[in-house]
Amino acid sequence: MLISQRLFFYALILFVFGGCSKENSIPEVNVLLPQENTSFLHNENLSYQVLVEDEEGLIDLRVQLVNLAGETISEAQTYDLDGDKSKVVSGSFDLEDYLFKEEGVQIKFTASDGEETKNKYRKIVVFPTPRKRTGISVLTKSGSGLNLYFKADTSQWALLNSYTYQGGFDLEGGLSYEGFVVMPSMYSTIEMYDKDADLVKTIPFYQSFPNKSFHSISTDQNIFSISKDNGEVKRYGFNGLEAESYSLPQGYFARLSRNFGNLSLSQETNPQIPISKLVIRNQFGSVLYEETFGDSIMEIIDHGSYYFVFSKSGNKIKVEKFSSNGDRFTIGELSGHDFLSACRLGGKVYLSTLQGLYYYTPSTNGFILESNNVYYALEGDRVSNTLFAAELGFIEVRQGDSFNLIEQIPVPEDTIRGFTIQFNYY
Repeated sequence: MLISQRLFFYALILFVFGGCSKENSIPEVNVLLPQENTSFLHNENLSYQVLVEDEEGLIDLRVQLVNLAGETISEAQTYDLDGDKSKVVSGSFDLEDYLFKEEGVQIKFTASDGEETKNKYRKIVVFPTPRKRTGISVLTKSGSGLNLYFKADTSQWALLNSYTYQGGFDLEGGLSYEGFVVMPSMYSTIEMYDKDADLVKTIPFYQSFPNKSFHSISTDQNIFSISKDNGEVKRYGFNGLEAESYSLPQGYFARLSRNFGNLSLSQETNPQIPISKLVIRNQFGSVLYEETFGDSIMEIIDHGSYYFVFSKSGNKIKVEKFSSNGDRFTIGELSGHDFLSACRLGGKVYLSTLQGLYYYTPSTNGFILESNNVYYALEGDRVSNTLFAAELGFIEVRQGDSFNLIEQIPVPEDTIRGFTIQFNYY
């Protein structure tokens, strides 16, 4: 081989094997403690241990508590790793320092080598912070109208507002530190009341089809309003100021949940047709899963990593369990029943029909009759393991495990269309 050819060959080898920079590796995060779905009381100490590794050397590790939607519960605990390529990091959170409003919690571990980062989540269960009942709002039907009442825990019922009945009002509410919110879902506004039950602000719904149902939900921090014609979503804080606005494609939306991105009930064609399709989207509006359930969906109960979907199929009420990864199976069917309400309480899922009250647990084979009473609306408080159930003229308060009657709360009028319980944290 000629000298010039040899020099060219050696230069090529140097270029291929020595002239290309090595691609930076992504840190590896291996959670050692706690185990997935470990349970903690709200006032316990949570210890964690994690092994982080990176070929280029690690800069830092940040650890914080977030809810299932990724929203921050705690400030991040930061550890400087000083270029270590492998490090076991241990630490703890005193859970009593934080407010837990739901059972599902995640520990978020974020490792960085200065160029690349890696997030790892470990899901745990924290029993929510204790709270007390501070009031009840109730929507009653009176003749051709509806009346909205509120009762603070130690006071008498007060009439807040009256509405023209349009065929299917619903009522939802949420407690903030300043007061509470009630939302008649076919009315044209969300109504915000302060702790003294004074109306302080109204927020318009996006009305696209006259006299058609809307569905907004509130959390302890946010209110969501959804347009029915183009899927436009607006989020408001409890100060009434708009915090976010975005559109979800292919829209005729009835419900939104933030637990695993955006959970929507969607009817893609004629708004006169009952909703029967469940569409799960991520926060960018992309469709993750689509499922059709029966003739129409009556209710969805969010249970963390999966949902209970109540649908009507012919003359049956069908209840199916649908997970966030697309798994689906039937847990029970009731023939010849008329759906009224449903709720979750701990490990029980309650279903109320005109023929009685039923419950389901993972250990039961289908639904079991709990009571022959007719309950027109249900709400469960998982913190106190208490079931609130509306009959004609009063709301019963029952213990979740035993179904023993704790209290009866008389309401101003017999027919209850919906109610919500306000709580505050100790």
